[in-house]
Amino acid sequence: MEGYRTVELPDPDATAPFECSFDDFARDRSASADADADASDASFVPHAEFALATNDPDDPDDQEMLTRNALSLLRALIPAWTSNGWDDVLDVTLTPMTGGVTNALWLASPLQGEEYYTEKLPGYREPHATHAPVVLRVFGDATARFLEPFPRTTEHEALEEITAAGFGAKCLGTFVNGRAEAYLPNVRPLTPREMADPIVAAAIAREVARFHRVKCAARGFDPEREEEKAGGGGGGGGAAGTSEKTSSGSALFARIRSWLENAISWKFETEEADVEIALANDKARVAMRLEELKVEIDELERECAAANSREALCHSDLLCGNFLVPESWNASGAAVITSPPPSMTLIDFEYVLPAPRGFDLANHFCEHAGFECDWAALPDADFKRSFCAAYLYGAKGEDLSGGGHDAGPDAVESLVREADAFTAVSHLHWGLWGVMQATSSTRNKAFDYVAYARKRIDAFRASRATARSNAKELRFGDGARAGDFKDRTGDFVALRKAAKAKAAAAAAAAAKEGGGE
Repeated sequence: MEGYRTVELPDPDATAPFECSFDDFARDRSASADADADASDASFVPHAEFALATNDPDDPDDQEMLTRNALSLLRALIPAWTSNGWDDVLDVTLTPMTGGVTNALWLASPLQGEEYYTEKLPGYREPHATHAPVVLRVFGDATARFLEPFPRTTEHEALEEITAAGFGAKCLGTFVNGRAEAYLPNVRPLTPREMADPIVAAAIAREVARFHRVKCAARGFDPEREEEKAGGGGGGGGAAGTSEKTSSGSALFARIRSWLENAISWKFETEEADVEIALANDKARVAMRLEELKVEIDELERECAAANSREALCHSDLLCGNFLVPESWNASGAAVITSPPPSMTLIDFEYVLPAPRGFDLANHFCEHAGFECDWAALPDADFKRSFCAAYLYGAKGEDLSGGGHDAGPDAVESLVREADAFTAVSHLHWGLWGVMQATSSTRNKAFDYVAYARKRIDAFRASRATARSNAKELRFGDGARAGDFKDRTGDFVALRKAAKAKAAAAAAAAAKEGGGE
């Protein structure tokens, strides 16, 4: 039977054999690789030339087909699932996982031989392997274009290097539009409130510092090479006049320019019934005046280069959901956290690239506002200083800033300025991402990508206006001191004050309604 392999039962008295549609897949990306390579070899990552269609999650027939195809795919990718006959995985249950805005995630729980045949062979109790569940990740529509300037194939290679360094979940196999990953049990993502806690923030800072020094050949980043270029120099702040190697941000701005072209040119994909939505989205995109940003990007790149921010392996998506901690830590959801999580790991490495570290720090600070873009929740200057000090010291008091320099006040202030210099870049980066997602994503219809994009583009322009105004005042205004403007690019004052005033008014109104006065 073409395209099928029959799995025969060893017991001749058993019922009819189970048929599983699979195995006509390529087993490795390399044409020269042995198809029977040892699965324990870390360099062997199976690949299937098969695209998994997710279709309509509310259609039972579609979900049944998805389950059958997922079973076939995973049996092909994971040798242990088909290695022993009695313990072969013969069925799978798919449970949707939350947290993915771009990709679709399922927990695939295997049902293996002994469980499957319990009723038919009640006396069988021979010891058998227990197959762990895996995470099935299906990439969002057109998301390969979001990875520019790197192709999707190098994402898998980068993932192997990053997981080998102790981050995230191991890749078990890849397919045309996704991959299978090891399931990380007994962990959960941080909550926004936890991320804003100073004790947790220090742990995050150390984890980010550790990530920034991961060697990743697939992304062209080698921290040791960067140290050699710097001639052994360090200085945590990267101020002008040091020997520290700084980043031009060429890969970052290449991505932003590519995303801008996509955001301008891509058409809104929609069903016939949603034509009005597509027209409204197109009108909102016109109102964002994206064409004007081309000149703005050139100016922004020059200003960011002047910030002298050290090159790092940037994660680029440091929101609370991408930091996993043990489920048992702070299980009660205490308002006051007295101890940091005993362990923490980063996940989701789609947007990893070598870039100025200030960009990653700015991204993280902006993520305190959440997808709602609550600018009143942004960290203040003291929080940023504490975070940057923890980043520079690194894990267990070890200085990870490079060159062995301590995290003195000057180095901390310098790093805060690096982050502030890239706040506008973060807004632009994710604003363009929102427009691209709105034109192409059919996977998360509940999220308003256009509204999110508009808020980030508005924040970008407000941030740039504030920066220009403060820069002008520094040059010409009323004897102002440079120290008064340390946070000039980070706070975009008008938006923040308005958000705080709105929050205060809402709280006062709620108190009045509840009889608080």
